[in-house]
Order: sequence, then C-alpha cells, then structure tokens
Amino acid sequence: MVSACESIVDTIGGTPTVTLSRLSPPGAGEVRLKLEHFSPTGSTFDRAAKELLGRAEAGGQLRAGGAVVEATFGNTGAALAMLCAARGYRLLIAIPGSATIEARQLLEAYGAEVSLTPASAGIEGSRETARQLAAKIPGAHFLDQLSNPTVLEAHATAAAELLETVRADGGRIDAFVLGVGSGAAISAYGRALKAAFGAAEIIAVEPESAAGHSLPGLGGPSPLLDRAMVDRVVLVGEREAWRMKQRLGREEGLLVGPSTGANVAAAAKLALEKGSGCRVYTVAVDTGERYFSLSERFE
Repeated sequence: MVSACESIVDTIGGTPTVTLSRLSPPGAGEVRLKLEHFSPTGSTFDRAAKELLGRAEAGGQLRAGGAVVEATFGNTGAALAMLCAARGYRLLIAIPGSATIEARQLLEAYGAEVSLTPASAGIEGSRETARQLAAKIPGAHFLDQLSNPTVLEAHATAAAELLETVRADGGRIDAFVLGVGSGAAISAYGRALKAAFGAAEIIAVEPESAAGHSLPGLGGPSPLLDRAMVDRVVLVGEREAWRMKQRLGREEGLLVGPSTGANVAAAAKLALEKGSGCRVYTVAVDTGERYFSLSERFE
C-alpha cells in the first residue's frame, strides 16, 4: 500500500536492501546493499538532519522562523536544506571549495545561503566559518554534526531497519562494511549488529590516500567513532572506488556516489575472502547524481 504523508519529512527512512547479483566474483559470497540513496535528497544523511533539527527544536535551541547553521561536504547540507524549506527555517551553509558543483547547486535549489570556504582548509575551515556565522545572527543555532552525538541516534534507525531485513532473510550476517567519516554511522551499525549477531565482523573502509582523494566524506578525524566496534580496516583507492561506482550503474542499475563504490569494493573483497555462502552487507550512502563533475579526474 502506498502511504499518504503529511510532509516530505515523513518519507525519510524505510529503505530497502538488494543483493548485488552481478558484481560478486566467482567463488565469493553475497554482497547485499542497503539503498540509503532512496532517501528524499538521495543520501543516508536525511536521517541525521531530521534528528538534528528535531533535537534542537525539542531543546529550545531552535524556534519558529529561526536560523540553522551547518558545515558540510554536501549531503547533510542538502538534507537540512530540504527540511528547513519544509519547516520554514533560514539555513546558512559553509562548504569547502573542494565540494562538487552539483552539491552547491543542490543547496541553492532548496534556498540555502551558501558560503564557500577554502578547499585547503577542508571541513574544519567550514566549521570555523559556521561558528562565526552563528555568532553574528541572533537566535541562530549551529548544529555541528561532526561532534553532535544526536547523529548516532539517526544512524541507529537505519541499523534497526537492516536488522529487520537480516532476520526476515534468514538471520545471517557474516560481515558489515562501511566507510568512515565522522564515525557515527559505523558506530551505530556496529553496536546494533554486534548485539544481535556477536560473530558479525565490522569492517571500516578508509581511503588509501589520507589526503587529496575524491571520496567525499571519508577519511580525516572521526570524532564520533567508537573504535571498539571496528574489527579491522580495509583501504580502498579512489580509482578503485570510482570504477566500482561505474560498475554499479552499468551492471546493477544503481546510480551511486564514489563512497558507495568504496563500500562495495571493500565488501566484494570480503565476500571473496570469506567464500561462497557468506553474506556481506554494506550501504549505498548517496546518489551518484551529485558527482558527475568528478568524472574528468578519472578519465
């Protein structure tokens, strides 16, 4: 049955999981992908934005007609822009110059006020700009997603959905693979999956190169990472991630971003390592529609 929703906010969550039937190499186990890019703005960070705004409203930091301030590489900003438009808040975004043009255009399409910060300063430069903006505007609230534990609760909702899927599909999970940004997502998934399936291995994906890579949202400081949840780390190169991103579109019909390519590339390695019969789960973090401008880097 198709639901009738009161607001776009009510469409967040409830994303499906699919088996990647054509990408696993011979002799490997199954790779299953939770399609978080089915969210309204095309990323799992819709969940984070919803929780961040809801907590700020409940705590009185954000009132009707107020202003929200955030620093972002793009995905959380887009999610906040959608929600602020729907709820009537002014939104000011600080974004590094390294972000794609599509990410910036998406923010502006939702009505966000965008401040571009030096690419060399990274996300920390954007956070400092966001703090300054919030200090200048009466009643403005800086959400600061990268250090806000509320984000853990948001990703816990996705983890709970994945658990339901796994249980309905035979109750088997051998490994879970996910890229590390702030660390909130893999920590939330790790806690849920380890509590339900103690033998499940939790693998963190990180860029092969610590600097100068084109895997938005991956690498760098991870202030919300619970390292006890991570069993090991797999490194993925940016070209390897990009090639897998392309394969997902051309062989599975899934248009995703390069961080998802990194997740699936690592998951495929694990599926081959663990062999036929194993099940490796990972996440389609966001849509590929905001990364077309990166293609020149890999041609």
